[in-house]
Amino acid sequence: MFRSILLIFFVVSCFFQTAEAQELRAQVTINAPKLQKVDPKVFKTLTTQITEFLNDRKWSDNTYKLEERIEMTVQINIDQELSDTRFTGQLLIQSSRPVYNSSYNSALLEWVDKDFTFDYVEYEALDFSDNQYFSNLTAVLGYYAYVVLGLDADTFSELGGDAYFQKAQNVVNYIPQNVDAIYPGWRPFTSQRNRYWLTENLLNVRMKGFRRAMYGYHLAGLDLISQDAAKGQAAVKKALDDIKKANNDYPATMIVQLFVNAKREEIISIFTPTDMKTRQEVFEVMSRLDGTNVEAYRKMLQ
Repeated sequence: MFRSILLIFFVVSCFFQTAEAQELRAQVTINAPKLQKVDPKVFKTLTTQITEFLNDRKWSDNTYKLEERIEMTVQINIDQELSDTRFTGQLLIQSSRPVYNSSYNSALLEWVDKDFTFDYVEYEALDFSDNQYFSNLTAVLGYYAYVVLGLDADTFSELGGDAYFQKAQNVVNYIPQNVDAIYPGWRPFTSQRNRYWLTENLLNVRMKGFRRAMYGYHLAGLDLISQDAAKGQAAVKKALDDIKKANNDYPATMIVQLFVNAKREEIISIFTPTDMKTRQEVFEVMSRLDGTNVEAYRKMLQ
């Protein structure tokens, strides 16, 4: 009896140690409304496997408590069956981080990858390494897991995401040559908005100012607003000014566009209560960073 109790204690202890070790809390959905050949239950199996792939794998040497796991959403919209085992569509990736002393989660990434083609046979193992290519499915998923971890780390320490972004770049480096004929999205010459350019932007020395601003925006800005609104708003405004400088040094980057897409409504909400001078200055900055959506920012000036 005593040995049985010890065994149960050991199993439970191992469970909680494992639970605390992982970094991601990903929710995965797969939509395949146009299926003609494949049994839809295949994608139920795949949904479970991707969820386990992201949530049960240890992506770093860091230890996370359950409540510290990074919120991530993965939505796969399958547009076409290229064969019984090859599919193409779009991949929606979202991630967020909690804001200190509030129930609000701030979006860090909202991105639709339109170049997503993958092969899958039901129940096949989802093998992955950042320095070895197994399949396009796991390469893409692992790549975005590292990007999400890196973006989150950048908001808690200056340039804290370096190791994760380098691992994401390793995934890019180990993609086989000429792969874009079947699996697009990895090469610089095919698009200015793809996986290659995302990590290129994040690791480019000209964008260190942007990444340092992400730290100031979140840790010195958003996390302080509930305690000292004026001080927090000032830190966010400084971060936006720094992002504008980085954008001047390296114009039209993918990462700045992703930033404004994720933060547009948040920025409007932060600065609408401020004085007109501050709102006007923020409006001018955002007009440069997010010119195609300038009308959205005019709400701050009313």
